[in-house]
Amino acid sequence: MKKIFLTAIVGLLMLACANDTQTKEADKLLGRWELTSAQRDARSTDSLRGLYFEFTEDQVLRTNIMNGQAEEGTYERSENNIAQRNTTQEIDYSIESLTDSVLVLTTNLANTDFRFVFAKVNPEI
Repeated sequence: MKKIFLTAIVGLLMLACANDTQTKEADKLLGRWELTSAQRDARSTDSLRGLYFEFTEDQVLRTNIMNGQAEEGTYERSENNIAQRNTTQEIDYSIESLTDSVLVLTTNLANTDFRFVFAKVNPEI
């Protein structure tokens, strides 16, 4: 009986730790991200200067990706993907990397590959 009880406790602790890790990973995305560099079809471009994304806990996305005009929509995150919804254009991004201070996204718009490198504004220290 003790073995079953101990096994159940260990299992619950492992599950709790896994959920905590997933929460911390999801929390990394939250906040405002400003573009530091961009590539269009593997070539550097300055035409996206000023681009930003802001992700909130309640799945609200603020961005100016469409012609530099600020707009608000929603987003859905699943593993290494972000789906931008309820905006001028729905866009799917792949997360190439995500740390507390750097976010790298890739996408394809109008048959053109893009790679965005963002820095977090005021990352928590």
